[in-house]
Amino acid sequence: MPVTSSIGYAGTVDETDWARYAGAMGARYTVAGPGDLAASVNTAQARTVRIAPGVAIGCGVIDTVSTTDVQLPVVSSGSRWFLIVLKRVWGATKASTITFVNIPQTGITLPARATTPGTEDDQPLALALVSANQAQVQNLIDARVWSTNGGAVARDDIVRQYLTQVGSTVTIGNVLHVRQMAGNTSAAWVSYDLSDQRGTRPSILIARDGAYNQVTTPGSWLVGAAAASTETEGDVVGVGMSHVVGNTQTAPTRLNLPQAGLYAIGFRVAFASTAALLAHGHLGVWAGSGMAPSSQVPICTVEYGGGSRTAYLSMTDTRWVRGGTQLGVRIIATANVSIQNWRLWATWLGN
Repeated sequence: MPVTSSIGYAGTVDETDWARYAGAMGARYTVAGPGDLAASVNTAQARTVRIAPGVAIGCGVIDTVSTTDVQLPVVSSGSRWFLIVLKRVWGATKASTITFVNIPQTGITLPARATTPGTEDDQPLALALVSANQAQVQNLIDARVWSTNGGAVARDDIVRQYLTQVGSTVTIGNVLHVRQMAGNTSAAWVSYDLSDQRGTRPSILIARDGAYNQVTTPGSWLVGAAAASTETEGDVVGVGMSHVVGNTQTAPTRLNLPQAGLYAIGFRVAFASTAALLAHGHLGVWAGSGMAPSSQVPICTVEYGGGSRTAYLSMTDTRWVRGGTQLGVRIIATANVSIQNWRLWATWLGN
């Protein structure tokens, strides 16, 4: 059998077993070591993921697993992600198996899975990407977590999709994530950079370089007909450290500030026009609750003489921002201007 023993179901625990399990108490899931239940692509069998042998603990059950192959379904078109799990079933079954959740996803998200300890529960192990007309699994994301001695470690951010209990603490790379209360009835992740290589506060810079040349009518945001209108926002806290996002083709147009706090924010926009005009620029609230003391930072103004020469709108400020706010640059001018390139940045300074 792929699972060679399961200790923790009714009538299976002796003092030695209890001593082994006690070290993992306080964590819902864990695997024993770096290589335990690691997923890899089995190149000898179509659409198959191989789970390495090892020990996993979850919901009061210790499972010893031998090498197990999991073959995933055929995908008729496009690509789909499948979640591979260690399934535990209590009651009359009292057994654990390595299997997959047959709810394919189009993106890197976890599907609905069994989450009722004492009845049926699925411990996530890996996400596997299956593509139409491809014999082998195309990608694997490690969904395991290691939990012991009061802390948890994971390899991929995907684990934060299932470690949702308030108080969960997990280190991924150089970033410590803590699940904290965000109000009377809601919770949110708070992230801390542990690297000390680029400062202790997460920050993000998004920029568009080169011949952008978006024609901006008076009162326009830096979105619209240009490709940027379909791009996602940059997540300041989520990057976990100083970070640069975007280039000529892919720069987002707004910053996402998911965590309330004090931020240093700023922008610089290069523009030109054939007409003489008065141009204003400010960081406005794209979505969310806004900033204090007001929803707009002070406006910067340039009196432009025309002639298609390059001029700049730029400013910096420090503001307290409510969680969930998205900021974008808005240009207000008395005639059309051509945006050549721009920078938009934010640094989280603390609560």
